Amino acid sequence: MALALALGLGWLCLAPRPAHAQTSDFRQAQEAYMRGQYAEVVGLLAPLIAGHTPIIRDRIVLQEARKLLGAAFILTGDIENGRRIFGELLDSVMNNSSEREFADFALDPAQYPQVVLDEFDRLHGARLERLRAEREARQQAQREAAARRRAALLAVIEQAQTLEYEEERDPAIAFVPFGVGQFANGDEDLGLFFFLAEAVTFFSSWVLAATYAALSDELLPLDHSPSSFAAADLLNALVAANWASAGSFVILAVAGIIEARVNFVSRRRVRRERELPPSVLEQLDLGLGPGGVTLTGRF
Repeated sequence: MALALALGLGWLCLAPRPAHAQTSDFRQAQEAYMRGQYAEVVGLLAPLIAGHTPIIRDRIVLQEARKLLGAAFILTGDIENGRRIFGELLDSVMNNSSEREFADFALDPAQYPQVVLDEFDRLHGARLERLRAEREARQQAQREAAARRRAALLAVIEQAQTLEYEEERDPAIAFVPFGVGQFANGDEDLGLFFFLAEAVTFFSSWVLAATYAALSDELLPLDHSPSSFAAADLLNALVAANWASAGSFVILAVAGIIEARVNFVSRRRVRRERELPPSVLEQLDLGLGPGGVTLTGRF
């Protein structure tokens, strides 16, 4: 019987006080704070707030009680406990409000002395800076993730737009003059050289032959006059130049054919571009630019 009575009394001592009693203690603490009796404020509010689960359940009352208790601790010289209570207050507000609302949260300078405001502002500023740094880190991570998604999307689109395959090439292409065999083998510089050199010699030979044919109709038949000897020299020079040009063309053409045949590439990887439907690009905020597929909006 005695044991049961002791347990009952212990339970009554540990049980939370009724709500009206908590409100009464809070009002008494407010009055004590106004009178400057800060130790009494600590005695009234500390039991209601201490621990991980404060006895005061009303959020607004708990917030105001923490303001009073934190200020009372600091004004009685207990700076560490004052900082702890203000930290709990700020953490609660930060977790239940937006960044802008938390930035605007402050103590009333008409109610609290400067020493209390300084401690509160220092803790508030540190948490606000941390909150902004965390927001910036999240935004940076989102930007990096978006950039990776964009890069992956463009890579997929590029693969879908490009068709690569190996092409079996006809050996007869090596016997085509004008650098065709070199271009087919992928040697564009050498192909350009043979194309220009053979084109110049071929065109020169054709022009010389045409000039000879036009002049020969006018100058032939020749007699033994001095003008006839000059005309004959001119025609002979045209013939010699024509043969030189034609011979140069033949030499270059044969050299190009031999080079193309010696370095012939039987299989070559071919890259073809395929045009994607515009409707698909529009749905993905993509468009066709000078360098291929580009982003036209935010992904």
